[in-house]
Amino acid sequence: MFRGEPLAYWTIIIGFICYLMTQYIGMLLTGIIHPAIIIYPKIHQYIAILGWIGITIMGAQLQFHRAVTGLRRYKPNYFRLVFILGLFGGVTSILLSSMYNSSTLFLMGFVFYTVSVTIQFYWIFSLRKSKHYKFPLDYFFYSQIFLIIYLLWALFGIAKSYTSSDGELPYHLLIHSLPDNHVLTFGWISLTLQGAIIRILPMFVNKHINRESRYLLDHHLKFTVFSSIIFSSGYWLNYAAITIIGGLLWSISWIIVFHILIKSLVNTGKSTENKLTLLYFIPGLLWMTIGVFLGWYMWIFDLHQRYLLLIHIHLTLFAGLSLLMLGAIHRINAFQIYTLIYTGNRKEGVSLEYFLQKKKFFITGIGLNISPLIMISGFIVTDYNIVGIGGIMNFVFSIIFASGLVTNMVHYLKNKSNAIPFWLKANETISQNID
Repeated sequence: MFRGEPLAYWTIIIGFICYLMTQYIGMLLTGIIHPAIIIYPKIHQYIAILGWIGITIMGAQLQFHRAVTGLRRYKPNYFRLVFILGLFGGVTSILLSSMYNSSTLFLMGFVFYTVSVTIQFYWIFSLRKSKHYKFPLDYFFYSQIFLIIYLLWALFGIAKSYTSSDGELPYHLLIHSLPDNHVLTFGWISLTLQGAIIRILPMFVNKHINRESRYLLDHHLKFTVFSSIIFSSGYWLNYAAITIIGGLLWSISWIIVFHILIKSLVNTGKSTENKLTLLYFIPGLLWMTIGVFLGWYMWIFDLHQRYLLLIHIHLTLFAGLSLLMLGAIHRINAFQIYTLIYTGNRKEGVSLEYFLQKKKFFITGIGLNISPLIMISGFIVTDYNIVGIGGIMNFVFSIIFASGLVTNMVHYLKNKSNAIPFWLKANETISQNID
C-alpha cells in the first residue's frame, strides 16, 4: 500500500530532536541544570552543527529535490535504511564519546555520518539528470560538496592523529584537532541558505522570481561558490589577505541575493501566502547578520574574549540560523504531510490550515525571539545563570513548537494508509502504479 515519500520528513524530525538535545546540553554546560554526566563544550558544538543544523538541512534538501523534480521515491530501499541509521548512529556515537571519553566512538560517529552524507549526495547527484531539475537545486548540490570535503578532511585529520600517537589519541586532544567550522558556515550552510531563501521566501508573500531574472541566479551561483572557495582556502592556509578578499566577495554574494529578490518578484496567482513565517525569517536574518559582522569585527581587531566568541556563535547559529530553520520546518512539515496524504485525493480532505497551526506557531515565534536575547545578555555580563534562564525559556517554547509537529505526525500515522499518491493520474489505480 502507498506510504508516500516520507524520507525527508523523518530526517527533519531527527534533526529537530538534535535541536532539543543541543539545548539540553547547553543548559548542562551553564550549570542551571546539575549535570549527572560530563559533556565537553566542543561536543555541544558538533551536535548543534552536524546534528541539528546538518540533519535538518539534509532533510530540507531531500524535500526540495523531491518536490521540484517530482521524484516518487528515493532508491534503493536499503540506502534509505543505511541513511537514517547512519545519521542516528553518527550523532549518538559523537554524544556517547563525550560521556565515555572515547576517541573510538568519536571516530565511529564521523564515519557513520559521512556514510549518510555520501548516500544523500548520490541521490541529489542522480537527480541532476532529471528534465525537471532547475534552480535552486544547484545551490544544494554544491553546498554538499563543501560538507563532504569537511568530513573527509576531518576523518583524515583524525586518522593522522591516531597514526602519530602511541595507541588511542587522548579524547580531549582529538575533539579539538578537527577543521575549523567556518569552512562549513561559509560554504555548506551559506549556499544551502541562499538556495532556500531564493525558493521559499517569495512564497511567504505570495510571489516568485520572474523567469527573465533567473539567468542571473546561474551567474550568482558561480560567484558565491567562488567566494566560498577563496574564503575557505584563506582560512585554511591562515593567509589573512585571501581570507579578507573571500569574505568580502562572500558578503557581496549575499547582497546580490537580496537585490535579485527585491527587483524580480512577481505575483504567483496562487494562494501560498504565509506572512506569519516572517516572524521567524526576518529576526533570524537580522540576528545572523549581526553575528556575522561581530565575527568580522573580532577577526579584524584580533579580539579573543570568550564572551564575544560565545555571542558571535549564538547570534549567528542559535538566534539567527535556528529561527530561519524553525520557520522553514514549520512550513515544510505542514506541506509534506498535506501533500503525502491529501494532494492526490479527488475528494475534499483536511485543509492545509489544520497543519499550519498558526496560533501555536505565533506564540512559539514570540518566545523563541525573546529567549535568545536573554541568553545573549547573560553572555555580555558573563552570568551563566542568566544564560541558563534564557536556555530554559527557549527549551520550553521549543517543546510547544514540537507539540505541533507531534500533532501533525499523529495525524499522518493515522491516515497514511488511506493516502493516494499525488502523482497518480485520474485513470490509474494505486495497484497499477505502485513502486
